[in-house]
Amino acid sequence: QNRLDPRALALMSLYPLPNTNAAGHNFIDQEPSINHPRRQHLLRVDYRPTSNDTLSVKGQTWFTNSVGVNVAGASARWGLVRQRYDFTADQAKIDYTRILGANTVLEANWGVFDSHEDGPPENAQQLARIQRSSYPALANLPQFASIHNPLNLIPKVTFGTIQSSGNTDWNPNITYDNRWPITGHDYAMPMAVNVTHTRGAHTFKAGGLRERELFQQARSGLFAGEFSFANDINNPNNTGFAFSNML
Repeated sequence: QNRLDPRALALMSLYPLPNTNAAGHNFIDQEPSINHPRRQHLLRVDYRPTSNDTLSVKGQTWFTNSVGVNVAGASARWGLVRQRYDFTADQAKIDYTRILGANTVLEANWGVFDSHEDGPPENAQQLARIQRSSYPALANLPQFASIHNPLNLIPKVTFGTIQSSGNTDWNPNITYDNRWPITGHDYAMPMAVNVTHTRGAHTFKAGGLRERELFQQARSGLFAGEFSFANDINNPNNTGFAFSNML
């Protein structure tokens, strides 16, 4: 007992108990179907003030969300923490066409695109599952720069290749997105003008395009730290088995 690390025991307490003795693994779980509602609105208006002018205005909204273990951008899919994933995308566009003569057409358009993604925990109870403060043995675990871990999350854990399975996809790694909780905001505003002129068998076209883009993501990195308990002969304390290395 005196060789068991209390920090490892705290991390191990996150895991569900075995529920099968199938070869190569001891836990099976299937999450019930996740509700995935979607909502979209579209409005378009076409207007011809004269026989030479055409104006089109289009607006569109999109929203979807889901809650569960296996949502987009999910943490460890064995059930580490239930999350939400919300995504919205709003866009609008104006197109204007002017016939300048029998052989010349002017086209101008302007648009805007604005999207947001959010992947917070489902609720405060789920957030507490992966906070150091929820586990006395982890509360004072040192950090290089705690300012980069404002939610005080537990470190990640990896086990490398487990001898009994050889399949790292089955490992109960403690993982979450390096931006956790996921946030993102993308914005674009293109503007373009084109002139097309036809002369005989030839068509000439000239124009210009300017686009302003803003691509924002949350800070990303191993901000809470990471332990590797992989079987490693170069580790002087190696036990020969990843889970006993952890213990």
